[in-house]
Amino acid sequence: MPKITKYNWQEWAAYLTASLLILAGACMTSPDAPTAINRAGSLVIVTGVILAMSRKYDVLLEEVRRFIALQKDQGIDDAIADIEKKHGMTVPEDKRQEVKRHAEAEMSKDLDHVLYEKRRVLKIHEAIIVIVGTLTNGFGDSAMKFLTS
Repeated sequence: MPKITKYNWQEWAAYLTASLLILAGACMTSPDAPTAINRAGSLVIVTGVILAMSRKYDVLLEEVRRFIALQKDQGIDDAIADIEKKHGMTVPEDKRQEVKRHAEAEMSKDLDHVLYEKRRVLKIHEAIIVIVGTLTNGFGDSAMKFLTS
């Protein structure tokens, strides 16, 4: 199973864009135009916001729910068949449906809990880009004055 924190093309593109924007802002910064780096920082923030809008978490959640929906009925039927075989009994249809409803509710609750924990990891790339952009926007001109003096 691939790691959830694996980079995808959107993150690479966002990091590349942010880096190029900061580099361009630093190159355009001069004593006559010390705020060019700040404007680049603002564009980096926009890059982070666009990445956050890609809604990877929501897409991932929907894909996992769809996969579980496809697999759950067969898995529950197999589990009930194993119980019947091991204990030599037959589970009535109404009890089967009750077990299925209960299992679906538990799986959904477990899924929400697990993916909520992973959501924080998925948003780390957006947070890094927005923080770097904000710091560049707020302090970029001061940093450039310090570096060029």
